[in-house]
Amino acid sequence: MGIKSRTFDTPSANGVSAMSTSKNYRVKLTDKERKKVEELIRNAKSLQDIQRLERELNEGRVPAAAQGGDPMEE
Repeated sequence: MGIKSRTFDTPSANGVSAMSTSKNYRVKLTDKERKKVEELIRNAKSLQDIQRLERELNEGRVPAAAQGGDPMEE
């Protein structure tokens, strides 16, 4: 018999771990939301702001500022 491993290897498909692909969601943005997200990225003050927006989009959430929550817009 082989040597016992102390780690647990998850099966992968095409070199990508199955765990990493299960968290990838595709967010459908309206044109208005997409333009607002682009504006938020352009106007970001720091790298952390951009990373926060990226994380929200990767989690399948639309950033709150891009949802048209501004009452002055309407």
